[in-house]
Amino acid sequence: MSEWKDNLSKAEELCEEGLRHFDQGRFGEAHSCFNEAIRLAPDYVEAHFQLGNYHLELEEAEEAIATFRKVLDLDPNHLDAKLLLGEAYLGADRPVMAAVQFREVAAKRPYEADAWAFLGRAYYMSERLDDAVEACEKSLEVEPDSVDALVTLARICYESHRHEESLGYLEQAITADPTYPPTFLYRGITLQELDRPEEALESYRQAELLEPSDPTPAYNIARHYRDHGKPVEALDAFRRAMTIAPDYLYAGLDYGGLLFDEERPHDAIKVFESLLLSHPDSADLYFNLGLCLHRLGRHEEAFEKYQKALALDDESSDTWCNLALLLRDMTRHEEAEDAARKAIEVGPEDGHGFLQLAQCLIIQGRSSEAIVPAREAVNLLPGDLESRVKLAGLLHSAGRCREALRMADETLDLFSDEYILHGLKGSILLDMEDFDGAATCFRRVNEL
Repeated sequence: MSEWKDNLSKAEELCEEGLRHFDQGRFGEAHSCFNEAIRLAPDYVEAHFQLGNYHLELEEAEEAIATFRKVLDLDPNHLDAKLLLGEAYLGADRPVMAAVQFREVAAKRPYEADAWAFLGRAYYMSERLDDAVEACEKSLEVEPDSVDALVTLARICYESHRHEESLGYLEQAITADPTYPPTFLYRGITLQELDRPEEALESYRQAELLEPSDPTPAYNIARHYRDHGKPVEALDAFRRAMTIAPDYLYAGLDYGGLLFDEERPHDAIKVFESLLLSHPDSADLYFNLGLCLHRLGRHEEAFEKYQKALALDDESSDTWCNLALLLRDMTRHEEAEDAARKAIEVGPEDGHGFLQLAQCLIIQGRSSEAIVPAREAVNLLPGDLESRVKLAGLLHSAGRCREALRMADETLDLFSDEYILHGLKGSILLDMEDFDGAATCFRRVNEL
């Protein structure tokens, strides 16, 4: 009995010491203290509870779940453990299990705003939006400035395209707690939707300042700069995001994509190949590697990457389209035509497949057949210059000058300063013996 009391006393001291270590950021020492306390007093609930909290704070969700379940084995009525077990389930993306814990805590402690707010978040993650709203409103009845509840309501409004209402909740949350990074991140996303880009950028910056270990704000900053024609700033922000999280697939795809657009395919290849180590089954990575290798003229390697991308996702019309383009460059014209037809089969609403088919037919000397897919490409891509020029040229070659002229005029309404269009129209008018009109077009070509 005396030894048990001594061990329990030592375990209590170790728990207190572990908490001091944890508060001072000495996580290894804290972990050792909690484990030693458990070794000395295996049934000491507080030691297990603090160890679970340690795992939760370090975002080790599965370890936290196992530890809090042990707490509840020892003390089934430990409501704080149930609450934190629910948080751990959320961290493990198991919202249904989390809701079970939060419901029980909320039923027994209806005055606890966090229980209702966390329940609202669990329902939101489970796509039970009406239940989520009800739980969040109960949280706000208890605590009108419950940040978790306000943020969840903001996200629900955002997904319902009620962006002004979403922003209102987020502003209230920021007033309640101006140090919570996700609020600024969601505010930035919402402001972006409201076409207030500079305010969105400032909100992303604040989120990054508050939580520099989170790559998401830097990623959103990068996308902002990219979309506003500032590639240098965008590349710098993408690098920050990738430095924080080298395995961040979406950021890496966009980072590599911008490098490719900036005529740096070698650098893009390095980004994509690095990501393949952690995402070996990503069809998008193989597709983008194919684009880079094709740009560099390494056709056989590009072909291999496209084949790997299709082995992982054979429903990608983009991959089939680019494979068709590659095969054309490799003078494998019949295979290119097959790839273009496959692009149309898997993506009949994507005009690029029809454009590729038209080009494949033209190169095989089947221009008359190419008119139909070229026209479909224009129908599906009404703002695409290449499709329109292709169709006008095909109609002209087929002697259908009036149709060709109509297409050229329609396209000039959209692209009035494209000299190639004025030249094409001039050639059509020349064949129609409208020499004055043709001369006017050719003068315009010289001006441009």
